[in-house]
Amino acid sequence: MRAASDLRKLHSAVQYRINRIKYRYISVLKGPKENHDLLIAYCVIELDNMAISTLREFTVSCLNRARTLNGHRITINKSFNNEKEISAFILSIINTVKYGKIGAPKLIDRDKEPTVRDPKDIEKILSTCNASNLPSLRTAISLNTGIFRDLATLRNFYAHRNEDTWKKVRNKARDIGVSPIQHPDEIVQATILGRPVSIFEDWLAEAAIFFDELMK
Repeated sequence: MRAASDLRKLHSAVQYRINRIKYRYISVLKGPKENHDLLIAYCVIELDNMAISTLREFTVSCLNRARTLNGHRITINKSFNNEKEISAFILSIINTVKYGKIGAPKLIDRDKEPTVRDPKDIEKILSTCNASNLPSLRTAISLNTGIFRDLATLRNFYAHRNEDTWKKVRNKARDIGVSPIQHPDEIVQATILGRPVSIFEDWLAEAAIFFDELMK
Protein backbone atom coordinates (compact mmCIF):
# COMPACT_ATOMS: atom_id res chain seq x y z
CA MET A 1 0.00 0.00 0.00
CA ARG A 2 1.02 3.59 -0.62
CA ALA A 3 0.27 6.88 1.09
CA ALA A 4 -2.87 8.49 -0.28
CA SER A 5 -4.21 12.03 -0.63
CA ASP A 6 -7.61 10.65 0.35
CA LEU A 7 -7.86 8.12 3.18
CA ARG A 8 -10.83 6.51 1.42
CA LYS A 9 -8.33 4.97 -1.00
CA LEU A 10 -6.18 3.63 1.82
CA HIS A 11 -9.29 2.41 3.66
CA SER A 12 -10.48 0.48 0.59
CA ALA A 13 -7.05 -1.08 0.13
CA VAL A 14 -6.74 -2.24 3.74
CA GLN A 15 -10.26 -3.66 3.92
CA TYR A 16 -9.61 -5.54 0.67
CA ARG A 17 -6.41 -7.03 2.12
CA ILE A 18 -8.14 -8.04 5.34
CA ASN A 19 -10.86 -9.82 3.38
CA ARG A 20 -8.27 -11.59 1.22
CA ILE A 21 -6.39 -12.82 4.31
CA LYS A 22 -9.68 -13.98 5.86
CA TYR A 23 -10.57 -15.88 2.69
CA ARG A 24 -7.13 -17.52 2.65
CA TYR A 25 -7.35 -18.46 6.33
CA ILE A 26 -10.78 -20.05 5.95
CA SER A 27 -9.56 -21.96 2.90
CA VAL A 28 -6.62 -23.23 4.99
CA LEU A 29 -8.97 -24.87 7.47
CA LYS A 30 -10.93 -26.51 4.66
CA GLY A 31 -7.82 -27.76 2.84
CA PRO A 32 -5.47 -30.70 3.44
CA LYS A 33 -4.12 -30.80 6.99
CA GLU A 34 -0.54 -31.25 5.77
CA ASN A 35 -0.70 -27.72 4.30
CA HIS A 36 -1.93 -26.04 7.49
CA ASP A 37 1.44 -25.14 9.05
CA LEU A 38 2.75 -23.31 6.00
CA LEU A 39 -0.48 -21.51 5.18
CA ILE A 40 -1.22 -20.44 8.76
CA ALA A 41 2.28 -18.94 8.96
CA TYR A 42 1.62 -17.13 5.68
CA CYS A 43 -1.66 -15.66 6.98
CA VAL A 44 -0.06 -14.44 10.23
CA ILE A 45 2.86 -12.81 8.43
CA GLU A 46 0.55 -11.21 5.86
CA LEU A 47 -1.68 -9.75 8.58
CA ASP A 48 1.32 -8.33 10.41
CA ASN A 49 2.73 -6.87 7.18
CA MET A 50 -0.66 -5.31 6.44
CA ALA A 51 -0.89 -3.73 9.91
CA ILE A 52 2.62 -2.28 9.75
CA SER A 53 2.30 -0.92 6.21
CA THR A 54 -1.14 0.58 6.86
CA LEU A 55 -0.02 2.37 10.02
CA ARG A 56 2.95 3.77 8.13
CA GLU A 57 1.02 4.91 5.07
CA PHE A 58 -1.73 6.34 7.28
CA THR A 59 0.89 8.42 9.11
CA VAL A 60 2.47 9.68 5.89
CA SER A 61 -0.95 10.49 4.46
CA CYS A 62 -1.88 12.48 7.57
CA LEU A 63 1.37 14.45 7.45
CA ASN A 64 0.60 15.20 3.81
CA ARG A 65 -2.82 16.59 4.84
CA ALA A 66 -4.97 13.88 3.26
CA ARG A 67 -8.76 13.90 3.41
CA THR A 68 -10.31 11.62 6.01
CA LEU A 69 -12.90 8.94 5.34
CA ASN A 70 -15.51 11.56 6.29
CA GLY A 71 -14.15 13.98 3.70
CA HIS A 72 -12.40 16.45 6.03
CA ARG A 73 -8.97 17.78 5.12
CA ILE A 74 -6.43 16.97 7.88
CA THR A 75 -4.63 20.03 9.23
CA ILE A 76 -1.22 20.03 10.95
CA ASN A 77 1.06 22.76 12.25
CA LYS A 78 4.10 21.63 10.25
CA SER A 79 4.98 21.52 6.57
CA PHE A 80 6.82 18.74 4.73
CA ASN A 81 8.25 19.03 1.24
CA ASN A 82 8.81 15.33 0.57
CA GLU A 83 8.69 11.86 2.09
CA LYS A 84 12.33 11.93 3.21
CA GLU A 85 11.47 14.87 5.48
CA ILE A 86 8.57 12.86 6.88
CA SER A 87 10.83 9.84 7.50
CA ALA A 88 13.26 12.07 9.41
CA PHE A 89 10.40 13.55 11.44
CA ILE A 90 9.08 10.09 12.33
CA LEU A 91 12.53 8.97 13.48
CA SER A 92 12.97 12.14 15.55
CA ILE A 93 9.79 11.33 17.49
CA ILE A 94 10.06 7.54 17.80
CA ASN A 95 13.79 7.18 18.44
CA THR A 96 15.30 10.45 19.61
CA VAL A 97 18.58 8.78 20.62
CA LYS A 98 19.22 7.29 17.18
CA TYR A 99 18.11 10.52 15.53
CA GLY A 100 20.63 12.47 17.57
CA LYS A 101 23.42 9.98 16.90
CA ILE A 102 23.07 10.38 13.14
CA GLY A 103 23.25 14.16 13.41
CA ALA A 104 19.55 15.10 13.47
CA PRO A 105 19.23 15.24 9.66
CA LYS A 106 16.31 16.95 7.95
CA LEU A 107 16.11 14.14 5.40
CA ILE A 108 16.57 10.38 5.74
CA ASP A 109 15.97 7.49 3.36
CA ARG A 110 12.92 5.26 3.84
CA ASP A 111 15.06 2.31 5.00
CA LYS A 112 16.34 4.37 7.95
CA GLU A 113 12.81 5.10 9.15
CA PRO A 114 11.78 3.05 12.22
CA THR A 115 9.13 0.34 11.86
CA VAL A 116 6.08 1.35 13.89
CA ARG A 117 3.76 -1.37 15.18
CA ASP A 118 2.13 0.43 18.10
CA PRO A 119 -0.67 2.91 17.28
CA LYS A 120 0.33 4.87 20.39
CA ASP A 121 3.56 5.76 18.59
CA ILE A 122 1.45 7.14 15.74
CA GLU A 123 -0.41 9.18 18.36
CA LYS A 124 2.93 10.69 19.51
CA ILE A 125 3.80 11.64 15.94
CA LEU A 126 0.45 13.25 15.15
CA SER A 127 0.24 14.94 18.57
CA THR A 128 3.58 16.65 17.95
CA CYS A 129 2.13 18.42 14.92
CA ASN A 130 -1.38 18.85 16.39
CA ALA A 131 -3.11 16.84 13.64
CA SER A 132 -6.82 17.56 13.41
CA ASN A 133 -7.76 13.87 13.15
CA LEU A 134 -6.31 12.93 16.54
CA PRO A 135 -9.82 12.23 17.97
CA SER A 136 -10.36 9.46 15.41
CA LEU A 137 -6.97 7.96 16.18
CA ARG A 138 -7.66 8.04 19.92
CA THR A 139 -11.06 6.43 19.41
CA ALA A 140 -9.39 3.61 17.46
CA ILE A 141 -6.74 3.17 20.18
CA SER A 142 -9.44 3.04 22.88
CA LEU A 143 -10.73 -0.19 21.32
CA ASN A 144 -7.74 -1.95 22.97
CA THR A 145 -7.31 -4.29 20.04
CA GLY A 146 -5.25 -7.41 20.77
CA ILE A 147 -3.86 -7.53 17.25
CA PHE A 148 -1.18 -4.91 17.94
CA ARG A 149 -0.34 -6.40 21.33
CA ASP A 150 -0.12 -10.06 20.32
CA LEU A 151 0.43 -10.47 16.60
CA ALA A 152 4.11 -9.54 16.46
CA THR A 153 5.06 -12.38 18.82
CA LEU A 154 3.53 -14.97 16.48
CA ARG A 155 4.96 -13.32 13.38
CA ASN A 156 8.48 -13.33 14.84
CA PHE A 157 8.26 -17.05 15.52
CA TYR A 158 7.10 -17.88 12.01
CA ALA A 159 9.79 -15.64 10.53
CA HIS A 160 12.70 -16.93 12.67
CA ARG A 161 11.66 -20.23 14.33
CA ASN A 162 14.27 -20.35 17.08
CA GLU A 163 14.24 -21.11 20.80
CA ASP A 164 13.91 -17.46 21.81
CA THR A 165 10.86 -16.80 19.62
CA TRP A 166 9.29 -20.12 20.71
CA LYS A 167 9.75 -19.14 24.37
CA LYS A 168 8.01 -15.82 23.74
CA VAL A 169 5.12 -17.62 22.02
CA ARG A 170 4.70 -19.94 25.02
CA ASN A 171 4.64 -16.92 27.34
CA LYS A 172 2.08 -15.22 25.09
CA ALA A 173 -0.10 -18.36 25.11
CA ARG A 174 -0.05 -18.31 28.90
CA ASP A 175 -0.92 -14.61 29.01
CA ILE A 176 -3.99 -15.03 26.81
CA GLY A 177 -5.11 -18.24 28.47
CA VAL A 178 -4.49 -20.94 25.84
CA SER A 179 -1.48 -22.75 27.32
CA PRO A 180 0.04 -25.26 27.41
CA ILE A 181 0.67 -25.47 23.67
CA GLN A 182 2.82 -27.68 21.48
CA HIS A 183 2.93 -25.32 18.48
CA PRO A 184 2.10 -21.64 17.78
CA ASP A 185 -0.66 -22.71 15.37
CA GLU A 186 -2.64 -23.66 18.46
CA ILE A 187 -2.83 -19.99 19.50
CA VAL A 188 -3.93 -18.89 16.04
CA GLN A 189 -6.71 -21.48 15.93
CA ALA A 190 -7.76 -21.34 19.60
CA THR A 191 -11.09 -19.92 20.70
CA ILE A 192 -11.43 -17.87 23.87
CA LEU A 193 -14.29 -18.66 26.23
CA GLY A 194 -17.39 -16.80 25.10
CA ARG A 195 -16.09 -16.11 21.58
CA PRO A 196 -17.56 -17.96 18.56
CA VAL A 197 -14.47 -17.66 16.33
CA SER A 198 -10.74 -18.32 16.54
CA ILE A 199 -8.21 -15.81 17.89
CA PHE A 200 -6.97 -15.17 14.36
CA GLU A 201 -10.48 -14.43 13.10
CA ASP A 202 -10.90 -12.06 16.05
CA TRP A 203 -7.70 -10.29 14.99
CA LEU A 204 -9.07 -9.88 11.47
CA ALA A 205 -12.33 -8.42 12.80
CA GLU A 206 -10.43 -6.12 15.18
CA ALA A 207 -8.20 -4.90 12.33
CA ALA A 208 -11.21 -4.09 10.14
CA ILE A 209 -12.92 -2.09 12.91
CA PHE A 210 -9.70 -0.38 14.06
CA PHE A 211 -8.75 0.90 10.60
CA ASP A 212 -12.33 1.92 9.92
CA GLU A 213 -12.33 4.13 13.04
CA LEU A 214 -8.77 5.32 12.42
CA MET A 215 -9.49 6.86 9.05
CA LYS A 216 -12.72 8.70 9.88
